[in-house]
Amino acid sequence: MLNSLDEGIGVLDQQLNFVFVNDKYTNLQLEDSVIQEIKGIAREVFEKKQGFAVEKELEGHFYSFNSVIIDFPFQVLVRLEDITNTKELERLKKIDAMKTEFVSNISHELRTPLSAIKAYAETIKDSIESMDPDMLSEFMGIILDQSSHLQFLLDQLLDFSRVEENNLSIEMSDYNLVQLIEDTMKDFSNSLQDKKVLSSFKSFSDPVLVHADYSRIKQVLFNLISNAIKYRKKESDNNKIDVLLEESSLPDEVIVSVNDNGTGISEEFREKIFEKFFRIDSKLTYEEEGTGLGLSIAKEIIQKHGTKIWVESGSDEGANFRFSLKKAE
Repeated sequence: MLNSLDEGIGVLDQQLNFVFVNDKYTNLQLEDSVIQEIKGIAREVFEKKQGFAVEKELEGHFYSFNSVIIDFPFQVLVRLEDITNTKELERLKKIDAMKTEFVSNISHELRTPLSAIKAYAETIKDSIESMDPDMLSEFMGIILDQSSHLQFLLDQLLDFSRVEENNLSIEMSDYNLVQLIEDTMKDFSNSLQDKKVLSSFKSFSDPVLVHADYSRIKQVLFNLISNAIKYRKKESDNNKIDVLLEESSLPDEVIVSVNDNGTGISEEFREKIFEKFFRIDSKLTYEEEGTGLGLSIAKEIIQKHGTKIWVESGSDEGANFRFSLKKAE
């Protein structure tokens, strides 16, 4: 009867030796890591004297494990099933849903600056003779700001296309990272002042020479600071962004850290936020503009440099985004 089942069955004794396996188990030709996982499950069942169910990804496959105790003699039965196809279908459905939401989001994002540009341009065209220089200058400034925002969105879409085609270009050079950070923070001076967000920058040294792509690293830093401003606690009057340039435990690297005291990121989302299209499903997320591409592009840029980007955070405790770069030789 056990041999007729379409699931692998293994029975282990207290020395973690297999005393029985069915035909399906044999036909699966399991990798050693999967066998060791089964033994680990059996060991835990013997210790706790209670079976349990768990899903694990091993060697590129997803497995479902269920374990029970056999009383006489005292043994553990582990049932395993390869559920890779089911998991892959779930993943594809999730990506499809995220793409649909992305198209909806990007359509809205593009329409917003376009509508503003059109409205102010039409007003200038129809009323230019009656407009005083100050009003005309204000309207042209709004058109310029919205054009810059539109260019930013289009650049993100172009970068995303390059990432998908594995064609994101990196041009390495040696430069002072301190100067890049200071220049980037100056770009946010008006936005920080308007939103009443304080900012600071500290470095362990000046200059700090790195070997990296200047414009791409500025793009990463711009994204992190922009997100810190977006996802601040709106009800607070004491929001602050701290940018730190720190020594790494690795002698040939430095670490850039962007800290805020905003809404924070719960543990379940700390890896997912770097996935393409992903946006945390919350009221604050959908109040803010965004394509869900910024962090995934940032991750791709940093990985192209042979280093890493990560986040340290907790719910309602602010976020600390960090990435490392190679020092110039």
